[in-house]
Amino acid sequence: MCPPYLYYTTSVMESYVNRVGNYNSNITKVSVVELNMNTFEEKTIFEQMTNSGRSLLGIDYETGDKWKFLDFHHAFFLNDDNLFFIGNDGITKVNRCTRKTVKLDIPANGNISFDGESIFYKNEQGFLTRYDVSSNETYTYENIVVYDFCMDEQSIYYVSRTDGGDLYSCDKDGNNKELISHIPAMSVTCDTGNIYVLSKESGEEIALPKSH
Repeated sequence: MCPPYLYYTTSVMESYVNRVGNYNSNITKVSVVELNMNTFEEKTIFEQMTNSGRSLLGIDYETGDKWKFLDFHHAFFLNDDNLFFIGNDGITKVNRCTRKTVKLDIPANGNISFDGESIFYKNEQGFLTRYDVSSNETYTYENIVVYDFCMDEQSIYYVSRTDGGDLYSCDKDGNNKELISHIPAMSVTCDTGNIYVLSKESGEEIALPKSH
């Protein structure tokens, strides 16, 4: 979501007839669509066949696995230059002009946030980490070890592993750390007005109003 635009992906399987042997097979076409929320006009900004499952003279063959990750992506985000597809084995960056693909060394088994400039995630040791997509530099927040985190435009909210699941907030650079709640939490999410933690003890979701 990037007002006034909403972006989504579609995956369509199409029948394919090989021109040489007339053997039917299927290919999958993955598209990224931009929807203008004001006019409801839709525009396809990226489209790629994943080149899987074709046959030649009755013999199945693979035509390359460069785009295979598109078949298995479960989320994505984008900026003006790149698309980022999240799969179980990590994040693949696709240049919107050149279509060059790069596999990023970012684990995809935890929360991932993107503010248009940097990808925020927790590394394999649990440290909050930021990857700048323009400079390709990685910065680790050495004093922030998290179970879970979320973000809004101003702040990062995280459940601390070093303080028994307490909830904290900090700026995007890791400064101005503030304790929000002593409720031991397993996870945290947020919207425009509240922060929501899942209590370790009760298993219930608790809403905490934001201070700003």
